[in-house]
Amino acid sequence: MASIGRWLVRLMGLITLLIAAVAIYLTQLLDPNDYRADIEQLATDQGLELRLEGDLNWTFWPRLGLSLEQISVGEPSQPLLEARQLSAAVAIAPLLKQQIVIESIALDGATIDLVRDRQGRGNWENLAGDSSRKAASVNQPAASLSRPAEPAVVDGDKAPAAMVLQVASVSVSNVNLQFEDQRSGSEFKLSEMNLHVQDFNLTGQPFHWQQASQLDLPGRPRLGVDTEGSAEWDLRAQQVQLLESQVTLRANQAALALGLKGQIDLDSSSVDLQTDIAPLNLQQWLTQWQVTLPAMSAADALNRVGASARLSGDAGLWQLQDLSLLLDHTQLLGHGSVSDTGALTLVLNADRLDVDRYMPMPPPATAAKSKASSISAAAAVKRSPARHATQQQRVVPKLSAEPLELAPLRELRADVSLSVDSLTVKQLSFEAVMLKLTAAEGVVQLQRLLAKQGKGALKASGQLDARRDAAQLRLDTDLSDIDLKPLLTSLATETRLSGAVTGTLNLVAEGASLRAWQQQLHGQLKLSTQALTIAEMDIERSACELAALVNRKPAPALSWKGQTQFDQLTTAIQVRGERLMFQSVSAEVENLRVKATGSLDLSDGRFDVPMDVAFVGQADTERVCQVRDRWRNRDLPLRCEDRLATVSASSCGPDRDRLNDLLSDEVKVQASDKLKEKLQDKLGKEQGEAVEQLLRGLFKRRD
Repeated sequence: MASIGRWLVRLMGLITLLIAAVAIYLTQLLDPNDYRADIEQLATDQGLELRLEGDLNWTFWPRLGLSLEQISVGEPSQPLLEARQLSAAVAIAPLLKQQIVIESIALDGATIDLVRDRQGRGNWENLAGDSSRKAASVNQPAASLSRPAEPAVVDGDKAPAAMVLQVASVSVSNVNLQFEDQRSGSEFKLSEMNLHVQDFNLTGQPFHWQQASQLDLPGRPRLGVDTEGSAEWDLRAQQVQLLESQVTLRANQAALALGLKGQIDLDSSSVDLQTDIAPLNLQQWLTQWQVTLPAMSAADALNRVGASARLSGDAGLWQLQDLSLLLDHTQLLGHGSVSDTGALTLVLNADRLDVDRYMPMPPPATAAKSKASSISAAAAVKRSPARHATQQQRVVPKLSAEPLELAPLRELRADVSLSVDSLTVKQLSFEAVMLKLTAAEGVVQLQRLLAKQGKGALKASGQLDARRDAAQLRLDTDLSDIDLKPLLTSLATETRLSGAVTGTLNLVAEGASLRAWQQQLHGQLKLSTQALTIAEMDIERSACELAALVNRKPAPALSWKGQTQFDQLTTAIQVRGERLMFQSVSAEVENLRVKATGSLDLSDGRFDVPMDVAFVGQADTERVCQVRDRWRNRDLPLRCEDRLATVSASSCGPDRDRLNDLLSDEVKVQASDKLKEKLQDKLGKEQGEAVEQLLRGLFKRRD
C-alpha cells in the first residue's frame, strides 16, 4: 500500500510539472495582444463600440486568463462605460490548438453614464457606430457568442487563432451606474453594484443571475436593490424569457418584493410579463424610506398592500390585464392601459372600501373646542349682539385663494370607471356605487355617479372646464329619499335637521381659485319631503304665542316639544355665492299652514325667514291655541331670525312690522262690536244691516 501511495504522489507531481510546462510554453508563445482586433470586432458585431486602451496580459491565479485595464465603451467624447479592470479566464485545452475559449468574464470598478439629452436621445443609441457596418458584421461567423461543438482550427503561422466566447460565469463588482434625463430633469444613481451570472449564454439555454446594488434618488435616503432569477436569452430570435425572477427594494429593514415572469422581445421592444408585488406593510416600508405619511384614522391603514397584473405591450401602448389590488381589507379587480401619449384607461371593481380609514386624524379635542365655541357664541349673543356680529362663525370654511394648478388637468387623458359594492365616506354608507370619469383636452367630465344610501339614491353628473385660467365648474345632482341627518352631520356638523328628502341640485361656478368658486357659486336647489324635523326651533309654540297676542290673551303655559316637524314640505332655494335665498317654502305643522321666504348667510350663519302662518281647518275646542273664527285660514305674520349657532325657541316670534296692522284691525273690530251692540239696543235688531254698513265704513274694518 505504501508503494502505491508513493507512486500516486509521483504521478501527480509529474502531471503538475507537465501542466506548468505547457502553461509557460503557451504564455511565452502566444501574445494576447494579437487578439485585440478580434475582441473589438466581436463587440462591434453585437452592437458595442469597444476600445481596449491598455495592454492585454496573462493571469495565472486563480485560473489562467487575460486581464486588461482601462477599457471604455461608447463615443470617445462621452463614453457610456469606463472600467478599471476587465479579466477573462480561458480554457487550457483549446490553447493547445492555438484557440482561445473564454470561460468566464469579470468586470471591476466600472462607471456607466447614461444620458438622455433635451431632444430625448440617449447616448446608448449609437454604440455600434455605422448601422450598415453593423448589419454586415452580424452575418459574419468570425466571432460567435455561441458554444460550437468543434471550434475551427487555424494555423498559428498564417492567421490569429479563432476565438470562441464560452462564459461559464460573469462577475461584475464595484460598478456605479448614473442616469440623467436632461429633458425632464430626473436622475438616479446605482452604486456598489455587484452581479454574478452563472452559465451565461445567448443561445436560449437557461442561466441564473444574482445582483445587489444601492439606489440613490434626489432628496431620498439610499434604497437597496437586489435582483435574482433565471432567464433564457436567444440572440438570434432577439427574445429574453424570464423564468423566475424577483426584484427586492430594501428600505432599511423593510423589503418590497416584485416578481416577474414572462417574455421580452428585443426587436419590437414589447413585453408580456406577469408581475406580482407580495403583500407588505407599505406604511412601515415608506417610514423606513423616510417618507412620512399623515396620521390616518385607522392604526393599521396600509399594513397589507399588494398587487398582481399581466403587463403586455410596447412603447406605444402598455396594457394591464387581470389586475388585482389588495388594500388592507379591500380587494380591487380590473384592467387598464397607458398609451405613449399618456392616455390612461382604468376599470376597477371593489368589494368594499372604507375611505375613512385613510383620512387624516382630526386634531385632539376638536369636538370639545367646537362645543365650547358654540356655548361661548351663544353667551356672547345674549350679552352683546353687536359684539357678536364681529365674531362671526362660518357655516362653511373659507376656501383657499391660491390659484388653481390647472396645467396637470390640461395634460390629463383618462377614462376611469370605478364600482364599489360598499363604500364608507365620512361615516356615510353607500351601496352599489358606480363612477365614470373622463378627461381630455382640459375638460374633466363626471359622466356618471350613482349610489344608494339606505332606502334612498343619489345620481350626479358634472364637468370641470380647465382650458382657461378661470375654470368653470358644473354639478347636477338628483336626490331620492336621502336621509338628511347623517349627510349634514358628516358634511357640516349639523345635527338639528332630520328627515328624508327628494330633489335636485344644480350648481355652476367660475374662477381661478377655490375661493373664487365659493364667491361666484350660483345654482338652484329644489327639495320636497314628507316629514322634516328641525330641533331647537318650535314654530307651533311661536304661532300659539302669536294667536294669544292677536286675541289679546296671555300665552298658555304649556310643555312644548322644542322642535318643529314639517309635513309635506316643498322648497325652492337659490344659491348666490355664500347666500341661500329661500324663494318659496310651503309646509304643514300640526294644524298650521306655513309659507315662507328668506335667506341664510353661510359666511356667518345669519338667517332671516319671514313666515305666514295660518290656523287651518275648523276650530278645535280642545286646543288651547286658537284664533277667532274670522282669522282662521288667514295668514298671521311670524319671523324667524337668528344665527345657526344660537338657534333656540326664541328664534321665531311675531313679525312686529306686519303685526301692527293686524292688531290695529283687532282694536277696530272690538270697538265696532261694542258700538254695534249699543246701536242695535237703541235702534232695534231690524236695523242690523244698516248698522253694519255704517260701522264698516266708519272703522274701515277688514272682515
